This record gives sequence, C-alpha cells and structure tokens, in this order.
Amino acid sequence: MFADNESSSLPITQIFAGKGLLAFSDEIERQMSNGKADVVYAWRCILDTNFLSELPRYFSATPATKPNEIKRRQEIESTLQFIDSRLGRSFDWTFASLENVREVVRPENPWPYRKVAAAKLFDALPDFSRIQKVLEEGRAVSLKRHMAAADEQWESFLSSSHIWHAIRRRDAMYCIMLRATLEFWKGSNIDEGMLRLVKFCLNTFNLVPMKELYFGWKMLTGLTADPLGIFDEADLRRPTDKSLSRLSALAWDLFLFRWCETLMTEFKEQYFFVPLVTTLDTELLSALRLCPVRALLMNDDAQAVEAIFEDERDLAECLDRALPDEIKQLIDNPRRRTAQKKIANHALSAAINSLEAEVRKMVSVK
Repeated sequence: MFADNESSSLPITQIFAGKGLLAFSDEIERQMSNGKADVVYAWRCILDTNFLSELPRYFSATPATKPNEIKRRQEIESTLQFIDSRLGRSFDWTFASLENVREVVRPENPWPYRKVAAAKLFDALPDFSRIQKVLEEGRAVSLKRHMAAADEQWESFLSSSHIWHAIRRRDAMYCIMLRATLEFWKGSNIDEGMLRLVKFCLNTFNLVPMKELYFGWKMLTGLTADPLGIFDEADLRRPTDKSLSRLSALAWDLFLFRWCETLMTEFKEQYFFVPLVTTLDTELLSALRLCPVRALLMNDDAQAVEAIFEDERDLAECLDRALPDEIKQLIDNPRRRTAQKKIANHALSAAINSLEAEVRKMVSVK
C-alpha cells in the first residue's frame, strides 16, 4: 500500500511486529488450488484518544503560538493528509470513543460530542485540501452540521450491549493489572506474583482469563525487571495519589490490542484488515512497542479471534515454573474449561472496588 518509511515522520505506527505481512484462509487455499489467490489488505488508521481530542481545536483554527502547539497542529494536519490521500479516508475513531463513554453521560461535558462531530466532519469532507486552505486563512470550519450525527453515535453507543461488553473487557484488564501492580509493591518476584495472580483469578472469577493475564504479566515483569518505557515512572513503581489514574490510562492503552481483534473480524475470506494507529500519546506508543503482535488467528465459525504476541512463550514458561501441578490440573480440567464462560460483572466490579481501596490505603499510610 505504501513504503515502510512513508509514514515514518508521522505520529502513526503499526501494531504488528516485524516487516511484511503474510495471510492465509480457507478461501485463499481454495483459490490457490485453482492457480492464484488474490489477497487484499485493507489499511485503516485508528485514532487514539489524544488525536481525536485535538480535532475540534484543529477545525476551529485556534491560533498556535507556542512551539509545542505549532508542532502538534502540524502533526494533526500531516496525519489527516496521509489518511486522506494514502488511505482513502479510511480511519476509525471507535477506540477513542470507547474511552469516552463514561464521560459522555456527564451532562456538563460537551467535549465527547465535539470530538465525534469533528471526526464526522473530516469523514464527510468532499475536498480536504480546500478545507486546509480555509484553515490556513484563519477561518474556522463549523462542527454544527455534524453535531446531530455525533448525538446519534453516542445514543447508539450508550444503548449497545456490544459496547458495554467491550468496556467490561477493558475493566477486566484493568483489574488484573491492578492486582499485578499490588504484587510488585508488596515485594513479590515475577513467579510469586504470577502464582498469586492466577489464584486471585480462580478465587474471584472461577476462571483464568489468559489474554488479560498476559497483560498482568507484562505489568509485573515491566515493573520488576529493569524498568522500560511506560513502567519507568514513579506513579507505577510505588503507590501515589496518581497511581490509580495512571493504571487506568495504561489499561486503556493496552486494551487497544483487544479492540483491534474485534475490528479485524470485519473482513472475511481473502480480505484482511490491517490497523495503523495514531500515537500523539507517547505512553500509547510505548505500550505498542512493548507488546509486539506476531499473528492474528480468526475462526469465523466459532466467532473467535486471538492476537498472538511475540513473547507469549516467555509467559508460558513463567506459568510452567510458577504454578504447582495441582493448579495446572485445575486449570486444564475439561469440565472446568467447558463451564468457563466469562467474568461475571458483579464479581469484576467488586474486585476492582476492593483493589482500588487497597491502593488508596497504601497511599494514605505512606
């Protein structure tokens, strides 16, 4: 679609590790048996929350005077140009919208509506270059015509069981990361922490959510080993007044992988969705680099999708060391695995409430 270095100067990154893409499906196999398979990669740019938040300001033509404001405006414009000219205006803002769902229900907060209206304005533009000229002249582009569409999106989001299910999946990740962080603060090494994390999942949810456990392991290893990137900050390495908000933000950054799994099921047969991600948020960029995705497995019949991370074998080896045989047998029991469905909402809410209270207590006794 475009050269590897074409977007290198833009705040855009891929989620897949390595270079090049290989794809295979039953439909590709069928076509190959007849000679040649036509594989189609559909590139789409996922807007991060910071990028979506900047769009209303960009279209308002608010003067940028400070160096960081000028740089940010240039990044927004060049990224929109890239999406417009190289991706055919193919972009998605549902991930950033998910993070704003709990904000939009606050009647005193108009910003989620303005963010979505700005995204819909860009999506509907007949000629982006013409709008660029208008903005360069210091004239604002009104969002008013798109506010009704923003209203419709938020009404759809707030009434969608699918959307609330996605948010609960993010909350499950946050819960596991909270527990992993507490284990680090209490002095557990990686193996001890993972054993206690697995026991916590079994006792609290009666199951072990393996993908969420992967992110708990990343949290524990990132804090315990030489700190890298997102883990090398005081609010994560020890309890502070900002620890909960930082953990919550990090859980959203890492949930991007889970949401990409959902988005990638949109195309079927020999068509494959390949996400690019805007990264005005440096913490999100760090999170993407720390969790390299090697492959994606999809089963249309089972309606299942699973991202495979490059370092999952390290997690498997850690669990093999850390877990005693009786817990391994408990997890692998066919009856238990058949009975496992999903984390109950009431159990998840109670667990998060308890873990957050534990963090606040540790902060108060410092």
